[in-house]
Amino acid sequence: MLFIFCLSLEIICIHYNQSLLASAENSSYIPAAPSGPEQGYSNTEYTFIIQTTNPENYWRFDWGEGTMSTWVNISNLESYISCTHIWNSSGTYQMRIQQKNKYSETSIWSPPLTVIIVSDLDKDGWTDEMEQSYNTNISDPQDRPLDTDNDGIPDNASADAKYLGDLDDDNDGLSDEKEINLGSNQKKSSDVLFVTIEETMYYLVDTDANDQWDVLYNLITDSSTRVKSSEINVFFLDVNGDAQWDYTYYSSTQTFIKYEEKTSDGIPLPVIILSIILLVILIILVLIKTGVIYIYEEYTME
Repeated sequence: MLFIFCLSLEIICIHYNQSLLASAENSSYIPAAPSGPEQGYSNTEYTFIIQTTNPENYWRFDWGEGTMSTWVNISNLESYISCTHIWNSSGTYQMRIQQKNKYSETSIWSPPLTVIIVSDLDKDGWTDEMEQSYNTNISDPQDRPLDTDNDGIPDNASADAKYLGDLDDDNDGLSDEKEINLGSNQKKSSDVLFVTIEETMYYLVDTDANDQWDVLYNLITDSSTRVKSSEINVFFLDVNGDAQWDYTYYSSTQTFIKYEEKTSDGIPLPVIILSIILLVILIILVLIKTGVIYIYEEYTME
């Protein structure tokens, strides 16, 4: 009987010590922050995830607004816990998680995951705060700030000067100010083309809205030089501003070659000159042969 009592006491002690050890371990355990979106809109449901493989542990979420989820756990076949939440108001929320083991001992709260929530009543992708600055209707998804290139930055400054607006409305690489100076359309991206010639960056620019390149602009030197359309998809470029063509650009293949002067028929000038010389010689020979031109030889008596 004494043996059984001692054995039972030992088992109780072992179990008690294991409980104390688990309690001590859990009280110092710091879970990793949950994963999920770090920004979103109010009145929209978002999902957050905890990675775990122990079905004996329970978890809960603190949503950073004074509310928490219930304790949840996983089944033996799962490897993560997911939980959804909706924030009703815009703001910055510090959400975190906590673990509870099978002994009901809780861990330290995890580091926070910062979630920024903004209000978008009409769900048009523009926050109510920004729409108010641009005097658009926060309840009408069709009434929104003008954004030509859809980069999330309105083209113009807001009425209250809180937003400066997009410096490159069409996102073609040239600022609106520069396009205005060159004469191109700052709302049309196709009138500017970025090119590289001998490792130097340029922009081909259509300055008269005729869908033809008119100017070669060097962004580094802030200078522009002439471009001439020779035929369909062929352009002559003056790169250094010396009024001489330096390159021929074939827009259909987007290739550049060193300029070689040609006639209107596309025949190189040296070939034309040589042909003219040969033609003159041939004409002279024919005239001599036909007697039109005589060659006199003068003989002297010795």
